[in-house]
Amino acid sequence: MLHAGFTSAMKASLADLKGHRLESYECVFNKFGSYTYGNLSLNLDGLAIDISNEPKAFSFFDGEEDVACFSCASVNQNEPFKPYLKADTKKFTVNKSISQVELLSDRIDVNHGEYQVEFDVALILHFDDEILMFARGIWFAEEIFIAHNDNYEAIFSKGSLIESWSNDGDYEVEVTRTRTQL
Repeated sequence: MLHAGFTSAMKASLADLKGHRLESYECVFNKFGSYTYGNLSLNLDGLAIDISNEPKAFSFFDGEEDVACFSCASVNQNEPFKPYLKADTKKFTVNKSISQVELLSDRIDVNHGEYQVEFDVALILHFDDEILMFARGIWFAEEIFIAHNDNYEAIFSKGSLIESWSNDGDYEVEVTRTRTQL
């Protein structure tokens, strides 16, 4: 099975966010405010982490397919955010302590095991009185959706996921969606 998402080391870094104060996040400004493209920066008390959703080549049946995958990296907090798009960025103030970090993943099984892949599809940060979710949509898109709830089904439903992988009904697709507390 292929894994498309955060590595074990990245997951450990994300787990370490618990107890830190998220001062703000910064991303390319979108007038609708519900998504950004490619990457964003989490600015915490004493550290900064860039979250990316960028394409990587994966084997797909007999060929190769570019698939957008989550990744993260610590960055110098004193350097300006470098967005993938040359566009205006905006900082969104949060100033709340992270009480819990969760990861939402989709395991996709095509044709009873002929092809299997697991995607990390959402990073969910819990605060005492709020939730902030950074989520991927369809498997090839580089957008990162930003929501103040953990309703991933509203962003990319299991039905839409199955439809996107079924090749117009040629493939049988099963999806298992899981939440993991880091």
